[in-house]
Amino acid sequence: MIECLECEQSHAVPPASSSSLCPHCGAYISLENFEINGDWSSRLQTRGDVNVGRGGNIRGVLVQCYNLTIKGTFNGGADCNGDLLITSSATINGRARCRHLQLGKRASLHLTHPLQTEEATINGPFHGDLLCTGRVTLRKHAIVDGGIKAGSLIIQTGAHHNGSVQMTGNSVASQVSKLLDEED
Repeated sequence: MIECLECEQSHAVPPASSSSLCPHCGAYISLENFEINGDWSSRLQTRGDVNVGRGGNIRGVLVQCYNLTIKGTFNGGADCNGDLLITSSATINGRARCRHLQLGKRASLHLTHPLQTEEATINGPFHGDLLCTGRVTLRKHAIVDGGIKAGSLIIQTGAHHNGSVQMTGNSVASQVSKLLDEED
């Protein structure tokens, strides 16, 4: 299943496809994977994976893809249907969305707008607001400067957070209840 980059409707495609046309709006959808190891300053739209290598440099553009891995320099917008893995320094200007954010301990992330995700694992400096429908895990090297809105929050010893925390849904009540039951 892929999501159209224009109308955001999902449809099935055969596994060996390199592109598709959206049956809802007729838009062309690339399924090509990209390996970026130099300067890149053009908008990038694919439902394949994008890997910004150590020598890669994204400057001032929106990247729409499935999985996005940043090992080089990134300064742009990110809209991922899959995972966003950051192992270096990244600045996301504008829209920031993914299914699962993974920020490594030797990485840092600066946001100009809130990042929307279903799950996040942070193990390095994170500057900005995080809107998470599921679990946020702050590992021991995490330094978060910004608000966190999440379904659940795990903070390991050594992690630091400066900002507000808002828990959503009934998850807080059920977690507190579970912890109290375990103490009895």
